[in-house]
Amino acid sequence: MSELEAGGARTSRPRLSLKPKIPERRCGETPAVAVNTDAASARPDPAASQSPVAKKRAVRLWRDVWPALARAFPALFGDKRSRQPLKVGIAKDLDAARVAGLLGEVTLGDIKAFLRLWTQAPAYWRGLTGGAPRFDLRGHEHGFVAYAEAAQAREAEARYAENRKQRMSILSNRRKSHKESGRNQDRHPRPAPSGPPPSPHPLR
Repeated sequence: MSELEAGGARTSRPRLSLKPKIPERRCGETPAVAVNTDAASARPDPAASQSPVAKKRAVRLWRDVWPALARAFPALFGDKRSRQPLKVGIAKDLDAARVAGLLGEVTLGDIKAFLRLWTQAPAYWRGLTGGAPRFDLRGHEHGFVAYAEAAQAREAEARYAENRKQRMSILSNRRKSHKESGRNQDRHPRPAPSGPPPSPHPLR
């Protein structure tokens, strides 16, 4: 006997929709840009590359990893002095290129470390302006820079400039100290050795 025959209409249950609910946008309203958390837009850290270990790692990454990326994707990594904002999720694209054999001996760890090196630098921060386009591996526009990310980049530039100013001041003070110590030694020459001068023709 079916449920309908057993006496009574079956109560209907509400259906659950698996599709995400997209909020309506009013005419003329600017859509919000979500701040992503991957290496392409990680919070800038001016002190990230100041330790001796970090500097040694950076030397290896520039020597071994950057040439492979520049050969495979020159539009994005060809010029390290002019760095464009990277597409969100660029690490996954680079990993796919690595699996396809386009990056030689470069590992996934190398990719992640190099992206941190590439994005934690003034050359990259300069391109992070609100609304500026991001770029994929082929140099095509893909997404935009959030205004919150641009504000973080400006703060990082200011902190980097202040840290650089302090380092230069410390180096300058050290040079002055070395010069002063050298002048003091010149003012107080060492005394001449006592005793008779050595014979010009010593006996054999």
